[in-house]
Amino acid sequence: GAEGHDDDRVFSALAQAAKTFGVDSPRALIFALRTVRALASGRRGLRATSDDIATAARLILAPRATQAPGSHRDRTPERDTDQTADQSE
Repeated sequence: GAEGHDDDRVFSALAQAAKTFGVDSPRALIFALRTVRALASGRRGLRATSDDIATAARLILAPRATQAPGSHRDRTPERDTDQTADQSE
């Protein structure tokens, strides 16, 4: 029904946010989706709003970020650390 369609829309938005933040954890996406549902339910909303999605991304995904939004880094944090150590020798 409409709820399943809304979950697809919300999950897609959260998945994009996770990718932007460099979050690879499926559990983080599940927690974020549950947070969106709780926020919508708390205001007796039938559908999640973009504010609900943004709040969940800020609360759940942002603290797990491995990259800043807008950074297009191909390096992993481990590689960055190794390069820094090599330069200091």
